[in-house]
Amino acid sequence: MLARKLFLVGTVLSLLFVGCNKGDDGDDTPPIEKGNLTFYINDVFPCAIINIGISNANGTYTTAQLNGSSVNPGTPSCNETISVTIPDLPYDVYTWFATCDTDTQSGPVSINSSCFVIKLNP
Repeated sequence: MLARKLFLVGTVLSLLFVGCNKGDDGDDTPPIEKGNLTFYINDVFPCAIINIGISNANGTYTTAQLNGSSVNPGTPSCNETISVTIPDLPYDVYTWFATCDTDTQSGPVSINSSCFVIKLNP
């Protein structure tokens, strides 16, 4: 009888230990989803360099540059050579701008997929 009780207690404790110790590190935070933002042009711009910047509501700010004569014959995917890509942006809403000499284009963009592409116009 005592052996049976000890067996049951041991079994219950083993199940509790195994059930609570599944390799869980205690971090239930899901991974941060990220996407790439690519800018491109289909026409030559009047400036040598197009300065690009993006920011989100938290003040995160990133810049890039695109050659004003790097004309893409079509619509590129992210990370193509005749474009500029800002990689690994956490999914969020951003404001972007592109400046060529004294002309500026800007707008909002919601990064919610792995690749988002924006065409700039001269």
